[in-house]
Amino acid sequence: MPRWTDLERACAEVAAVRDDALDASVRQRHGVVHTPPALARAIARRSDRALRALGYAGLADPAVRIIDPACGPGAFLAAAVAVSEGRARPIGLDRDAQVVDTARLLFGPRAELRVADALADGRVFEGARALCVLGNPPWSARTGSRPAYSDQLLEDFRREPDGGVLQERKTGVLSDVYVRFWRWALEGLRSRRGVVAFVSNASFLDGPVHRGMRAAMQRWCDHIDVLDLGGSALVARRGDPDQNVFGVRVGVAITVAARDEGGPTAPVRYARLRGTAEDKLARLDVEQDVEGAEREVAPGEPWPPPRDDEASCWPASWRSLDALFPFHREGVQSNRDAFATDVDRDVLLARLRAFADGDDLGLVPRAHFDLALARARLAEAFAAGRAVVFPLAYRPGVTRWCVRLAPLCHRPRPALLAAMERSPGALVAVRKDRGERPYTHFGYVQHTPDNCFLSSRSSCRARAFPTHLADGTPNLSERGAEWFESVHDAHAHVLATLADPTYRHRYEWLLKQHYPRVPPPSNGSLARGRQLRDAFAAEGERRPMRLGHHEALLPAALAALVPDLAVDVKTKR
Repeated sequence: MPRWTDLERACAEVAAVRDDALDASVRQRHGVVHTPPALARAIARRSDRALRALGYAGLADPAVRIIDPACGPGAFLAAAVAVSEGRARPIGLDRDAQVVDTARLLFGPRAELRVADALADGRVFEGARALCVLGNPPWSARTGSRPAYSDQLLEDFRREPDGGVLQERKTGVLSDVYVRFWRWALEGLRSRRGVVAFVSNASFLDGPVHRGMRAAMQRWCDHIDVLDLGGSALVARRGDPDQNVFGVRVGVAITVAARDEGGPTAPVRYARLRGTAEDKLARLDVEQDVEGAEREVAPGEPWPPPRDDEASCWPASWRSLDALFPFHREGVQSNRDAFATDVDRDVLLARLRAFADGDDLGLVPRAHFDLALARARLAEAFAAGRAVVFPLAYRPGVTRWCVRLAPLCHRPRPALLAAMERSPGALVAVRKDRGERPYTHFGYVQHTPDNCFLSSRSSCRARAFPTHLADGTPNLSERGAEWFESVHDAHAHVLATLADPTYRHRYEWLLKQHYPRVPPPSNGSLARGRQLRDAFAAEGERRPMRLGHHEALLPAALAALVPDLAVDVKTKR
């Protein structure tokens, strides 16, 4: 285990004091997450090794400009000084003048500290022959730092791997601050040799919306090295401990991107650490770095690799759910289930009438919940005689009633509600599953589903594919019509495919990255799919089954058709 220098210990002590002093809301808004010395030293060590591979004398090389763009008390600056045996003279930038003043007292002439918003421009890169940008940029989607320079740079990440405009309705995750810092650092690297080494939110490693970001990184760099530290509280675990080294909810990754000449597509070396936070930091303490196997990755594809027994690409002729069914939406999100839903329609309506008449019923205003507006809209709907509740497929085997008005229901999905009013049913699946449990994310419902129908994890929201649009048009694309005579046949075939345990195991890695893809139909698949569709709505005896990340009582007819999802009550397997 390395012995920390006095400077590293001093930076860690200042960080601890700053943690205690920062208000939780300020920490969350600005994404302030201090870095343990072991983690900072590991990243400095990896940066040093990457620079040496480019022909430099590591962090000690005077030709390399070392920059931490959000330095805080200076953990990474101290680590760079330690790894370079005191020869590095790093530059630290931070928007917080107070923490910069403190860092100046700690470092003296050993580092150059500046009060600056790095994202506002790239002047710090000017004149540099080679770069090493390292650190732990803020993690926040709500920061006030969104300068025009950074917005302009982000356009490169809002493109498909082939260069076209990114085909996504929601791209907000690309505005997260850590993504902005990645784009900013890579801009400095695009015209010179060097390394970017960040510890950050790990969502970009496999996020569908981040595919343009991954493609750009592979295009501009020559080598990418990832150490996935895991620890996400947003995924379903198999049971093994996997704690977060920062104590935050999202997963963490160390990524080192090195550029020599750039392109055409950098290979990716990926490794994964599991265990307690203490175990992970202890493993990072040792001088021998954790390494994964290097592999070629198609531009924009997820970087975590499949297991040896999993397929790494879909057969070319197969078609994805979003290509077959043009209309699909995430399920309803109430944000206040205890108030906005109930198993008894009359009880819910009585509660809503009491609220409309002036009783707050314990509700309090929130950032996304205007109490007065909610009451006014509800009273107006009651006065006009409009329907204010609808049946909700809340969880597998569980139906509730839900209020259909925003903001009492945070996201009632009016377009989906209108489509479901013309649809006898809807296929339910997910776009992505970051969980580690076997993929079982499919179902069929007769009512509009809740977005947690298959999982309460935010990384695995249920999406509905109704049979018809709001105008009664079948929800089947031209490509879907080439394969199926009706949307009902299309749903049956998809159900039969997703219920097949061999398919789910073989394509599990791919199923967890994006919408499922299915092969061309067969008579057998249509017949089995119709049985499954009917079984989801069957009455009578029920059996415990696992569907998505839930254990639920579902029709015995369904358990008979998909026995691998049935739960053995005695052994809980």
